[in-house]
Amino acid sequence: MNPVRPILVICLFASTFLWHCMQDAPRDNIFDPESELYERSGEIQGMVTGKYPPYTPIAQVRVELPEQQIHSVTNDMGEFAFSQLKPGIFPVIYTAGDYVTHQDTLVVPAGNAATTLVRLNGKPKIASVELITKHIAHWQPVEDEYVLEVESLVEDFDGVPDVDSVRFQIPAWDFDTLLTVGSNPGVYEGLYFDDAFGGNPFPELEGEPLRLRCGDQSGDWGEWYDTQISRLIVSVPQILSPAGLATVDSLPVFRWSNFDAGFQVLYQVDIFRLNELAIPQFVQSSPAMAHTTLQWQTQTPLAPARYYWTLSVRDRYGNISVSKEAAFMVQ
Repeated sequence: MNPVRPILVICLFASTFLWHCMQDAPRDNIFDPESELYERSGEIQGMVTGKYPPYTPIAQVRVELPEQQIHSVTNDMGEFAFSQLKPGIFPVIYTAGDYVTHQDTLVVPAGNAATTLVRLNGKPKIASVELITKHIAHWQPVEDEYVLEVESLVEDFDGVPDVDSVRFQIPAWDFDTLLTVGSNPGVYEGLYFDDAFGGNPFPELEGEPLRLRCGDQSGDWGEWYDTQISRLIVSVPQILSPAGLATVDSLPVFRWSNFDAGFQVLYQVDIFRLNELAIPQFVQSSPAMAHTTLQWQTQTPLAPARYYWTLSVRDRYGNISVSKEAAFMVQ
């Protein structure tokens, strides 16, 4: 028997078997050129930069195709790419820490690449907030006056000029307003007297949640900055002398009672002169004095006239309480 014949028979049988198997294999892969479902794959190629010139490329931006549950990350040149995509319409989400999340939609053609250039908007941000309360006592009007000073420092990855406004809210009081632009770049300010809060008792503001956030020229808003008033000095310092329109010499000594607030404070004397129409005009202030100091003498002689003075106490946060006015005469 010829030894070649069994080998030929085996090869013929194997090839016939494989041919039938290949004929029977399902062709349901869209990337299989033999499939009736075959579609040439597409790609996405893109770049991500900042919104404003010089359009700096942004690295480490997460670029996500949520429906495909895949993502890419931009390189140092701000570039990203997706390949082997089924042709169609793709929602795309761009996320980076210091930028506003951006979404768009790309059409991926068969056998070609969809290209895109995305310019992300930097997030506006509240960097810091300073809150100062003032409690001011008066003889007239009888009711004490309370004041809240708000100062906010803002940042924006596109630059401070891109910030458009800063919103200030007291949620429990339904208080909502915009701060005004301060004199220094990136500073926004607000000055609010107690009657601005719709009848809510100002002393109850201590510990109440406050929040701020800033918006930019594109209409995007940053995250809320949550804060609260650190302290409101409810009691007021008490003046001893001079008072009651007492007559003193041109270098008077100002005396007051010890102010026991339970925390350390600094004292300050402010002197005002009353003109012929009884309109006060500021004259001078003392330096800030330690809480153990209970008197101070002016070193600058006061001209003959009618005066009044006040004593203020200030804590380490800048909160202030001011005494009632004490009148005196200099002859």
